[in-house]
Amino acid sequence: MFQYPDMSVRQSAYALVGDCAISIFPTLQPYLPTILPELVNQIETEPKAEAISVCNNAAWAAGEIALKFGASRNGVNAADGAGAGMQPFVEPLMAKLVPILLHPKALRSLNENSAVTIGRLGLVCPDVVAPHLDVFVTSWCGALAEIKDNDEKDSAFRGICMVIKSNPNGLAKVRRDLLALLTFRRCHTSSTPSGDGRGRLLSWTTCSGRCVVARKVLG
Repeated sequence: MFQYPDMSVRQSAYALVGDCAISIFPTLQPYLPTILPELVNQIETEPKAEAISVCNNAAWAAGEIALKFGASRNGVNAADGAGAGMQPFVEPLMAKLVPILLHPKALRSLNENSAVTIGRLGLVCPDVVAPHLDVFVTSWCGALAEIKDNDEKDSAFRGICMVIKSNPNGLAKVRRDLLALLTFRRCHTSSTPSGDGRGRLLSWTTCSGRCVVARKVLG
């Protein structure tokens, strides 16, 4: 089904994987070591016209799976494995998703799905995503700025907060005009020292216990 030559079948297959991750993750989880390699293979920077929906659904499904593993890692609706089952696939996914973010002509829907999934991967394995932060964070912010505030955006930002905590120096090259892209209404702003000895502060907005990167101030 995942390699079926008819793209409409593949499209439906990866949509089903994402839906199963949302609704019946414990049932899906034992099959993920087989499914995830096929899913990674479907993600392309410049998919052919007939493969666009397959690519989009695969990128989206990867994010839904990561979200469930992230909840496990952080003790929310915990599933068995605490994220270990996702870890071998984080680097392969980053190798596919980051080039999409950096591609100037990437489809908007694929760009947004890639950004959300990268953020959600940060919920599972922030230390694996963190070394790539300086490469993708500017494009990531731009992609998320185009998405309305919703649960997907919220989870992506929670993940990227974990990534930044793991690698605050990854923000060193981010342009100042991008540092205040996204804030939430009625949020409280606080500053957290980076601890790198150069006076860099990471400022976060916190809303209902969730942090969102608001700006960075260099001293």
